[in-house]
Order: sequence, then C-alpha cells, then structure tokens
Amino acid sequence: MKNEKSLKLLAKIAKKRLKNQNETALPSRKEALESDEEKKIADKILNMLKSNYDTPAPLMELIDQKKFNHLSPLEREIYIFELIEKYHYYKDWYDNKKDSLVI
Repeated sequence: MKNEKSLKLLAKIAKKRLKNQNETALPSRKEALESDEEKKIADKILNMLKSNYDTPAPLMELIDQKKFNHLSPLEREIYIFELIEKYHYYKDWYDNKKDSLVI
C-alpha cells in the first residue's frame, strides 16, 4: 500500500515535469517566486551561477541539510527532484538573460 502511494506520487511528479518541458517560454521569475523558501533557493542558485558557473556539485550546495535529514526516503527523492527542476529552471533563465545582454 505504501509503495503504491509513493509510485503514484513519483508518477505525478514525472508527469508534471514532462508537461513543463513542452512549454516554449519560461514564465517570468516573478511568477515563479511563490514563497520565501523559493526566493532563498532562487537567490542561492543565481548567486552560484554568477560566481562559479561550472560548479561541480550544485545540488550539494542547494540542499538544506536540516530539512533533508528530517525527511523520509521518498520525501528525500521528491526534494532532490524538485531542487534539480528549480536549478535547471533558473539556469535556463540565467542563460537566456545573459544571452540577451551580449551584443
């Protein structure tokens, strides 16, 4: 029963990720910033990209260890996938912004 719920949840996340890949334009950064935690992550990612674009382990720099240590294994997977998704979103946003400024 527990595995069935976790599989459904992972399938739901994967489906959401696939739907978002079909979108051609990224929503504005303002629309994406929904909570204080989201703002902190966004700022952390953008600062990371500005200072060291080719970070060898960006995910390790983004993980909140206090929060991560209190999660179940399934919640840890979901947390990691969400961080990866956010990292790619803001990396794409940063790349698009950087490209538009280059003349």
